[in-house]
Amino acid sequence: CFAPHGNSANYEKIWNAPLMAEPYFDAVVHHEYHGKQGLGLEETDDLVLQAFTHPEPVFEQMAASLASEAPGYPVWLTEYNIGWDHLPEFAYTGAHGMYIASIFAWLNEHGDQFPIANFHQFYQDGFGTFLLDDETLEKHYTASFFVWKLLGDISRDATHVLPIPSGTIDLVVMAYASPEAISYLIVNKSGDARDLTFEYNGELMANAWTGEQIAYPDLITKIPYDTDLTTRVSGDGADIAVPGYSITVLRRALPTAPAGH
Repeated sequence: CFAPHGNSANYEKIWNAPLMAEPYFDAVVHHEYHGKQGLGLEETDDLVLQAFTHPEPVFEQMAASLASEAPGYPVWLTEYNIGWDHLPEFAYTGAHGMYIASIFAWLNEHGDQFPIANFHQFYQDGFGTFLLDDETLEKHYTASFFVWKLLGDISRDATHVLPIPSGTIDLVVMAYASPEAISYLIVNKSGDARDLTFEYNGELMANAWTGEQIAYPDLITKIPYDTDLTTRVSGDGADIAVPGYSITVLRRALPTAPAGH
């Protein structure tokens, strides 16, 4: 299990490098916590919020470091989430939803290096997606539960997973294609609504689409337990509008499988 990067204890040299000299392992196990738990973010509040809604640069740096330290080895990212120090501020917020959906898309794009990844953790107040009342044994679901429910099985049957360039860091678009259909994950990290136009093999997609969407009122409001902000959406034609601070999953039927990827 590799130790954190960027720590003053210099774990890269005193722990990771000696491990790499050993011949008996076939994967690197790593944990990545965003903010004061393996990674210290010391910026102002605004920049910390930006870091949580746009976590990709931190993960890119982590991936590059691991590739340099352990070239050719897959990484099992067995834990990732918000760090302890920022849970009181960001758990159960739109920022946490942006973080979860953004890293989900990033890990799908980097599946060759990260074949195994596990959100930590699915049960527990703060970190988790649900908690259990000790007396009544009743479950209460957190805002992150509904994000994971929305993401669901979007990539399970996909034979092609493709990032779609959006031209801005505030918009993440991923395509998950199977022989029968194509699904899209759209993460709008901006407070402004956005209009998107979809093409397939150079032609506008005019067929009907259906999906589900979570739209947050803002990034910092705490969302009460058992509050499902998910709505069903549908339409037809190539143009699709997504609201600000939203996560959208939509699906379209395809006549044939995509080629060349």
